[in-house]
Amino acid sequence: MARFGRFLVEPLTIQFAVTLLAIGSVACGEPKPASHQLVMASSGSSATPAASKAPASVQDAVGAIRSSSCDLLRVQLDSGLDPNANWKVSLSSTEMPLLVLASDSPASRSSAECVGVLLDHHALVDSPVNGGPWSGETALIKASGRGNLPVVLRLLSGGANANYVVRANGHTPLMSAAGYPDVADALLKAGGDVNARDAFGRTPIAFAAMGGCTTAFNFFRSRGSDPSLTDSHGKSADDYLQNFPKNGVRLGVCGPK
Repeated sequence: MARFGRFLVEPLTIQFAVTLLAIGSVACGEPKPASHQLVMASSGSSATPAASKAPASVQDAVGAIRSSSCDLLRVQLDSGLDPNANWKVSLSSTEMPLLVLASDSPASRSSAECVGVLLDHHALVDSPVNGGPWSGETALIKASGRGNLPVVLRLLSGGANANYVVRANGHTPLMSAAGYPDVADALLKAGGDVNARDAFGRTPIAFAAMGGCTTAFNFFRSRGSDPSLTDSHGKSADDYLQNFPKNGVRLGVCGPK
């Protein structure tokens, strides 16, 4: 017994005994005391908390974006996930997370908050889509085309370029926002060019007219846009609006009238 007693007081065995006690308490469903969460190097050393950090998961982060779970998204980014990488968002496509959020409906109220989380983790605000039919479009262009004002405002506050030009077709955020006067107003306040022309000579007011968006058309005209400017087809915004179908068929998406 004396020999057994000497064995128990040795530092290494004290550590082993504490570990066994901790395991036993968890196995029996008992709450584990804080002292049992500490690793003791020796009988005379100070205890330090054991380090633990969940590994980053693209799948979890994409799920957080889809469900607008911004806190979970923050956890994944804090764990080292790259906000500027192309994440696998479906079985057949990859995309940068900022562009995914910019495509959300305005009804997704947490989208702007999640955009802020990405920007706080140094997401590049004007990174464009790479490849596909929307190649060259930025998150601001996408959000403008969805009429998603909260996301547009968050992107602009994060430094998004209100005059970004898609190299392939000359498209700008204001052209995407042609049916949404509230979004267009935010872009103009950020320095957007109301008379910018795309590769076909069309201006934002022309896009509003092509969609039959009379409220947006009048808004652009009140902000200095010239509806008489003609495009490469010889047509002006006035022409497009006058020739818009009168049977209620919409060629574009318009905001509230």
